[in-house]
Amino acid sequence: MALRFAILDSMMDDAEDIEQLYLSVNRAGFATGPFQPKFFLRDVVDEIVCLIEGGLIEAKYSNDQARCPLNKLEPTLLHHYWFAPTKSGMELWKRSKETKSST
Repeated sequence: MALRFAILDSMMDDAEDIEQLYLSVNRAGFATGPFQPKFFLRDVVDEIVCLIEGGLIEAKYSNDQARCPLNKLEPTLLHHYWFAPTKSGMELWKRSKETKSST
């Protein structure tokens, strides 16, 4: 769940691609050491797929509309898409923030 919320948190201000999401969720480890990712790229990609399937995020932009149209997501080409939370994803993120602030 930590990865799920880190990904959602990363895209609250703007749509992000896989590269930016990977860097964002691993920022602390890269900045302070031991210079190892907290979350592996394969785990980030797998979680993105779960978030899409769960209706929590959606593709907002594509770097290549011909091969990667927004109306038909190409799972093998996820690196061409930019993702943003859906209304459900934003609500889940807000609830998680409220829970953290009340503890």
